Amino acid sequence: MPELLEIIEEMRGRPGEWDYQDTLAWANLHLRSNTVAETENVMQGLINRNDIDRQWKVETKERYEFYNQLHTDHVTLNVPPP
Repeated sequence: MPELLEIIEEMRGRPGEWDYQDTLAWANLHLRSNTVAETENVMQGLINRNDIDRQWKVETKERYEFYNQLHTDHVTLNVPPP
């Protein structure tokens, strides 16, 4: 985790930084370091950004929908229309 946090700090403001933020949110969710609500807030914030590719947003939403199939605590993400 410390290495990931370091990478996120180095990537801040650069294209692709959101992949690392997503990885951190995903890891924290599975490690139960963050609640579903906290994870949802982080991920919806990324999905709402205009500088992130729509395909990434759709794939991210699908990944969390798969998570929801395996767990009772659900993450709800909304991808804005194109």
